[in-house]
Amino acid sequence: MEDLLADPEAPPLQEKQQIRSKRLLDAKAAADQDLWRADWQKLGYSLDQKKRIYRALHHLGLADTAEMVADFSWRLDLIKVVRAYQMQVGSNPTGFLTREQAETLLAVNAPLLPSERQAKLFATYGSLPVLGYFRDLGQQEYGISKPVSTVIKRFQGKFGSRVDGYVSTELFEAVKTIPLRVMREQGAGHFLFADFEELPVSRDWKLWKDEAAHICEAFTASIHEDGFTGSASPSSVSLYRGHDWNYNEVATSIRLVNWKPDTIAEMRVSGRRYYVMSPRGSTRFVAKDGSRPDSPRKNYANLLNGMLRANGFEISYETVFGTRVVVSFSAMGLTKQLRALMKVC
Repeated sequence: MEDLLADPEAPPLQEKQQIRSKRLLDAKAAADQDLWRADWQKLGYSLDQKKRIYRALHHLGLADTAEMVADFSWRLDLIKVVRAYQMQVGSNPTGFLTREQAETLLAVNAPLLPSERQAKLFATYGSLPVLGYFRDLGQQEYGISKPVSTVIKRFQGKFGSRVDGYVSTELFEAVKTIPLRVMREQGAGHFLFADFEELPVSRDWKLWKDEAAHICEAFTASIHEDGFTGSASPSSVSLYRGHDWNYNEVATSIRLVNWKPDTIAEMRVSGRRYYVMSPRGSTRFVAKDGSRPDSPRKNYANLLNGMLRANGFEISYETVFGTRVVVSFSAMGLTKQLRALMKVC
């Protein structure tokens, strides 16, 4: 009679006992884990020591993540890594290191992680120039530039490096042996926005009139580079003036690819030398030591007159990569464009 009145959806007695047993085991496991975690935390290892331990686990092939992970108390993936190590050495796989296990790992002479080696490279050269170089070279060699980690892996495979998608100094030096071709398509000027008109074009210079910004601009890109710039983009020089400027007023903007900040570039025009800096992205003509030049207006007028008389000019500068680069420009057609610049603006 009791069987007929029992809830047909209720689990049988044996299943109830299994559920209760599992709950008790889970509770004991959680309590044990709390004790093991507390024992680990009492060891008091510093952050630097934890980083060394993680490098050792990564070096031993147990930790897959190439980014630094040092939270050995709560990161579930790291607790699993520690369990794998403990099983490998025949210890109880608690997921939390004992002092003996931690000291053993600290004794491993493990190298920096791939992400750490990349960070050191970025600290030296900057992330944008380095990754920009790989994007340009990836586009040239494989027809791809994104994601950059895929490009890096392609080159790691090419040079027999560990394929992890992180740039090392060794890989960077290796890929620098591949000549990077500069793309010389004439690009946009420095001060164009949206509403601009292209005016008659000379051989090496382009001229635009930007109606929105009320600026006219004559622009040219470099025709040759000697030295490693780390980019497929050419350097450029722009002469510009506003609609309401005095007739003979013209400003110059110089953009050198991967120009090292706070360094002085040297322009050689018609046998004379001029010096340029780029504070906050703007072009400023200076003396050789970086100070304000004597008679700056006369100095600038001599520069423009020299550019009009010469067939070309050169600029020498230091890149963020520590290389010395000389970029060459053509001055052919500048006279025509400068006259048009003053006339239409």
